[in-house]
Order: sequence, then C-alpha cells, then structure tokens
Amino acid sequence: MPRLTLIHTQQEFVAAAEGRTGRHVLLNALFDSGTPEAIRLNLAAPNCSYYSPSHGLQIFPRGEVPFQVLSPAVLLSVTELADWVRNFSFVEDAAGNVSWGQIRQDDPVNDLPLQRLQSILYQFLYTDSLLNDLPVETDLYNAYLNHPRSLRLFDGNEVSNAGQELLNNFSNAATCYVQIPQLREYFIQENVQEGDLGPSGERFRQWFQQNFRLPVSGEEVLLEYVAYALRPLRISGAEFYYNQLENDTRGLSVDLLFRYNGLPVWTELKMVGDTWTSSALQQILLYGSAVAGEHQANRFQSIYGAEFGTGRHWLAVLVEDRDDPAFQADFDQTLRFVQLPTSIPVIQEYFRGMILGKIKKDGDQWEISDWNVVE
Repeated sequence: MPRLTLIHTQQEFVAAAEGRTGRHVLLNALFDSGTPEAIRLNLAAPNCSYYSPSHGLQIFPRGEVPFQVLSPAVLLSVTELADWVRNFSFVEDAAGNVSWGQIRQDDPVNDLPLQRLQSILYQFLYTDSLLNDLPVETDLYNAYLNHPRSLRLFDGNEVSNAGQELLNNFSNAATCYVQIPQLREYFIQENVQEGDLGPSGERFRQWFQQNFRLPVSGEEVLLEYVAYALRPLRISGAEFYYNQLENDTRGLSVDLLFRYNGLPVWTELKMVGDTWTSSALQQILLYGSAVAGEHQANRFQSIYGAEFGTGRHWLAVLVEDRDDPAFQADFDQTLRFVQLPTSIPVIQEYFRGMILGKIKKDGDQWEISDWNVVE
C-alpha cells in the first residue's frame, strides 16, 4: 500500500473509499463555493459521516458524496496519519497531540489540526515524492559498503584519487541528504541490538556510559558521554522507506555522541580487529553528510538541545591504539589528510572541524592517548 492515496476526481474518491472503513482524514475537500479544507471521515456502510470545521458533522449515503474532491486530494486513515506524525516533524507540528482514534468526530478540538493539515498538503506531496526519487544510495554510501580496511589518501606527497574522491563524495552526499525534511526520533532504544559495536567496542561504550567522562592523557580535556547508535536517516513503518536499489540506509548508525567543551561530537569508533583510521574517516564523513543541514540541526535541537551549548557540531574518529607500524602510518596519513587546506573547508561547510584520537586501556580505565583537533 502506498504512503499516500492520491485522488484527482470524484470517482477516484468513491473507488478509494469503497475498500475502506473506519476513521480517516481527507485533505482538499470543498463545500459549495468555500475554500479547500481537511475533513474527518468515518467510512462505513450504508452511511458515512464527515466533520468539517465549516459544516460540522453530517451523515451521507456512501455512494453520494456531498462535497467536491479537489485535485490533488489525499486520503489517510488515522493509522496512516499516525505513521506520518511519528516520522516527520512538519506533520507532528500540524496534528499536534490529537489522538484521532479517541476524539469524537464532532468535537471542535478537531478544527485547528484539520486546518493545519490542509495547510501542509503540498509538503505531504513533496515528501512522498522525495522518498521515491531521492538517490540516498550516494557514491559515498556505496563506497562505505565496501568496508575497506584502509584507504590510500596520498600518492607520495599528492592527494590520491581516492582522497579527492572522498571529499567530493562527502559534498555530494550532504547535498542529497539535506533535502530530507526534519525527521523525529533517531531510534527506538529497545530495537538497538547490544553488540553493534562488536564485543570490545560494546564493553568500551558501557564503560564510557557508566563513567560518563573520558579523559585525555596529560591534558585538562574531558569527553562526556551522551548517547549511542543514533540513526540519522531513520524512518519507521512498513511503508516508510527510501527508494532503495539494494540496501536500506535507514539503519545507518553513528556509534557515539559525546560532548566536548559543551558541543556535540558525532563519533566513529574503531577497536582492535576492526578497520583502520582512514576507513573510519570515510564512515564518519558518510554519517556527517547524513546529519548535515538545517533540518537535521533542528531535529537534534529538539531532542538533545538542552544537553549542549550553542555552536557548530564536530565530527570525530576514535581508534583503539595498537602496536602496529602500518596502523600508525594509516593514522598519520589520515591526520595529515584532514589537516590539508583543501580538506578543512569541505568539512567546515557543515561542521566546526574534525577530531582524531586514539584510546587505550590502563588497568580497568580508558583514556585518550593521542588527541588531535583540526579546525
């Protein structure tokens, strides 16, 4: 079943209503020579009823529609409308906290939400079209799916083709994802599987959450734990998905959100046995492109705003230190890459900067042993 039932003629409305029963909302109905409005419908046989702010409650035979259906009109069951409310802030702002299944059809409390729903008709249509047409499987996303252990960011002293492609792909992906309207929750906590970070990553996360603070060795710097497994492209419901080619971007998950000097830091974590720093950079740039832009900023503010100060967000990569010269060389090339004058402006179009750090365990405590802030 599609997300929206679009109706263009009176006959299409009769046909669409024929297979439905129960409580619905119709957007773009017209009475006499009035203005278009949203109305509540109770579809049944042999008689149906409607409630409109302008005409109140009326009963009519199922096959004799007493109002004009303008094109395009949208017919939503209250369950379908609840799915839209659950996913998109613009619908939640319009519908408010109205429990459409519990409020009497003729209750005037319907009036304001119905008026607001009519006003966002074209946002419904735009969003439904966007979910079908937006190419969310960007080049950056497809590169991420390869899960390389590392990337060669330089050829000698010059940025490699892979390095330049990474920056270009980040910019292009952000341009794509910023078009998505403001979403609501990042996840349903009980649906996040423990162990998504791997056994050692999950143990570190639990330690960080319990201790709240992660110190930087030898410095008066603390990172403060806030959340984990945030899904920037999450929408929920059987009919709510992006037009996918092969994969499902709704499950993309940022490992950690922490606070640094009062500001948010979106973080990719890599433990021993996982991929290296350059690969983690590719991942955090993908996640960064998904949390970029005004819509995501407003979403973040609505959920976590009280926990942070005012300022631009950071991106970060934390890797567990290891005694491996090749790993160290990869860390060094990644740091050098993000410090380039050509890299910094690309990242700072959307973020304050990039943080690269190494973590190590000392007894039963963790600390950051190598800390690099690039802005």
